[in-house]
Amino acid sequence: RLLRHMNPGDIPNFDAAALNWPVLLVSIVVAVFTGVLFGLVPALVASRANLNQELRKRGSKGGLGPSRFAGQTLIAVEIAMSFTLLIAAGLLILSYLHLQAENPGFLRSTLTMNLQLDGRYSKPDQRRALFLSYLTRLRQAPGVLQAGAGSDIPLDNSESLSDVEVEGFGKPKSLIDARTITPGYLDAFGMNTLAGSPFNDRDMKSNSKAIIVNQAFVEAFMPRRDPLTVKIRSGSGLETRPWATVVGVVGDRKHSKLEEKPRPEYYQPYTPAYDTGNLHFAIRSILPASQVASLARITLRKLDPELALDDVRTMEERMAEANARR
Repeated sequence: RLLRHMNPGDIPNFDAAALNWPVLLVSIVVAVFTGVLFGLVPALVASRANLNQELRKRGSKGGLGPSRFAGQTLIAVEIAMSFTLLIAAGLLILSYLHLQAENPGFLRSTLTMNLQLDGRYSKPDQRRALFLSYLTRLRQAPGVLQAGAGSDIPLDNSESLSDVEVEGFGKPKSLIDARTITPGYLDAFGMNTLAGSPFNDRDMKSNSKAIIVNQAFVEAFMPRRDPLTVKIRSGSGLETRPWATVVGVVGDRKHSKLEEKPRPEYYQPYTPAYDTGNLHFAIRSILPASQVASLARITLRKLDPELALDDVRTMEERMAEANARR
């Protein structure tokens, strides 16, 4: 029960671990037999030896005999293996502590959740209206400092990649991480705006030409340039896509793995052109996470009692899961 209580998560069937008495009994028998065989038998052999004769014999030979040399070699090998194991364990612990202390680029206290709409919301306008109405009510809930929604959240094991062309640079060789977000999303995660400004309600209109990039994007594709003067276009059929102007630069954050360096990514506003029945929400609050989660569920129930939130966790809990196997 103690071991189950210490479950770090992300280990299959860990909660089902139980004590198997036949296995335990066999283990005890094997342990006792091993102790007798490798402890008692050599002791009996040693007790029959004449120490005086052995010392005279070894002294007359001088130096190390074959058996003693083999024993010394075995000890040296065992010590070397022990040191190797200790060094490897120490490095593993240090790397884990370093990973825990590293800034992931987002607030650990932010509460995240997923909202999946059902078949009753068959039209894009219905889906968009429900998401925006829910987001508005979340922002008005007591204790909520900021709330936002987006296509992805860090450590959710999902990726959105897209073709990109940067004015004055061209097309990168690889696909770039793409995020669709509402106003308030970046602030809900505590992400700093390094230049320009975050999205506002005007950016969510159909004719929006705004885009936000992270610091890694700037360093990779527009070094030594003012990013707020650069235009970018993205998406399928890249050559026919309209150009969007960079209106803001935000700090880097870890997305897929905590140990990897932040990759270039860009954020586009949640416009009517983006149609989805699944959206992630993020809430920054002064209240405990459990209270915020309860408020979020009550708010959704008032809006539509047949819908339910999924994967309700803080970013701290997501980080713990990402580090569980390590």
